[in-house]
Amino acid sequence: MKQFKAWVYECEFCGKRGRSAGHMRKHEKHCTMNPERECRMCVHVSGGQSHTVGENIEAARADPIKLEYLREMTESCPACIFAALRQGKFQIGDRFGPEGMEPGADFNYSTECKEFWDEVRREDMERMGNCPNLGTVYY
Repeated sequence: MKQFKAWVYECEFCGKRGRSAGHMRKHEKHCTMNPERECRMCVHVSGGQSHTVGENIEAARADPIKLEYLREMTESCPACIFAALRQGKFQIGDRFGPEGMEPGADFNYSTECKEFWDEVRREDMERMGNCPNLGTVYY
């Protein structure tokens, strides 16, 4: 029988565990439970976040704020919306302010991410369509 000790690293914000210090450092930087998180989606698309997670949580708690307003504040970034909902301790179907969530409002992270990246790809293809070297093969 072999026995060995191994370091296990845990995210300070969400409790996720892993055995790679580098991976967990990267995870913590972008963790949706980190109040000072850096959103990779926002950085990829626009170079940075428009609002902090704290500002997004306050928007969700204000009276009467709707999910669409949170989308507007986060520029429809699914990761930022999810972080605000998660850190604000909202549950899916929970209420936004005393007035409650608007009828028909729903947030599905997987669906929102797919739509977000589809839009990014569509915009990239439109931008590349104007490229004079598109389709040119160089050897």
